[in-house]
Amino acid sequence: MEIEKNTIDDVMRSVFEAILSEGMDVQTSRGLTKEIMGIHIILTNPICRISRTESRGKIFTCLGELIWYLAGNGDIDHISYYLGKYRESAESSGMINGAYGPRLFYMNGEINQLDNVIRLLQKRNTTRRAAIQLFDANDIAHHFNDVPCTVGLQFAIRNDSLDMFTFMRSNDARAGLVHDIFAFTMLQEMVARTLQLRLGIYRHYAASLHIYDKDIPLIESALKEGYASTTPVMEEMPEEALDNYLRIIVESERKIREGSIPDIDELNLSEYWKDVLRMLAIFKCRKTKNLSDARTQAERLHNQSLKIYLENI
Repeated sequence: MEIEKNTIDDVMRSVFEAILSEGMDVQTSRGLTKEIMGIHIILTNPICRISRTESRGKIFTCLGELIWYLAGNGDIDHISYYLGKYRESAESSGMINGAYGPRLFYMNGEINQLDNVIRLLQKRNTTRRAAIQLFDANDIAHHFNDVPCTVGLQFAIRNDSLDMFTFMRSNDARAGLVHDIFAFTMLQEMVARTLQLRLGIYRHYAASLHIYDKDIPLIESALKEGYASTTPVMEEMPEEALDNYLRIIVESERKIREGSIPDIDELNLSEYWKDVLRMLAIFKCRKTKNLSDARTQAERLHNQSLKIYLENI
C-alpha cells in the first residue's frame, strides 16, 4: 500500500482510515492490534511535519524527543521528562537500550553515523551508501525491554535536493508515527541545510503499521476533527552547518529541563533554533505552573504560527 500526501495531517487521516478498513487482527505481546503489512508513506513537503489538529498537535513532546536523540544519550530521566511512557521500557541500568541517540552518534561506542553520512554526501553527491543503521544484530541476540523500531535511515541527493528514506520493522500508527516522521524529517532538513541543498521528499516504509484496539476510540475521535490547514506551522531551517548549533541547543535544553532557563535571546543561534528553545522553555514553565514566564517566552517567539499550541497560557 502507498500513501502520498503533502502534510502530516493528511498522512495520518489516510493511515487511520486504511488500518480501520483494511487492517488484519493480530494478537501481540502488548495487546490486540489491527495491522497493515508493507506500507509506503510519502510526505511530499516534509516541513509540514507537525499536526495542526488538537489530538495530534504534539510539538512539545516531538521537540523533546528530537533533542534527546541529538544529545546522543539513552537516559530514561531525560526522555521521561517529556514522555513518561518510556519508563516501562528502561533497563535496570536506567537506560533505554533502543534509544536512537547513542546509535546515531556513538554506534559501537565510537562511530558518529550522522557525521559520516554528511561527509560522504559532501564527497560524492550521487552515493547510495549514505545510510545509518539503527537496529543491530545484538538487539535480538539478548533480551531487552526495548529495541529500535527503526531498522535504518538513508539519504540521497537527487536534482539538488536531499531525499530521505526510513525503514521500520514495526510502527505504532497512533503513538509513534507522528513522532517518528517529525524527528526524521528534522534530521533530513538539518542534513540538507548543512549541505546547502533543497529539502526533498520523505519516504517512510513500515513492515508492520498497526494500531492497538484499545486506541480505536481515540482514533475515531481524531478522524472527526476534520481537515487541518495545509499551511506549515514550522518555517524553513536556515542554511547552516549542523556543528554551528548542535552543542548549543543540546546544552541549553539540558539547562531548561533542569530548571535553569538561559537567556535565549543572547545565545549565538538563529531565530529558528531560539524558537525551538523558547518552546521547550514554555513547556518547562507550564510543568512548573509558572504561566507568567511562559507568556514572556511566548511573546518572544519569532515564528507566530507556533502560538496555535499555546492557547492555555
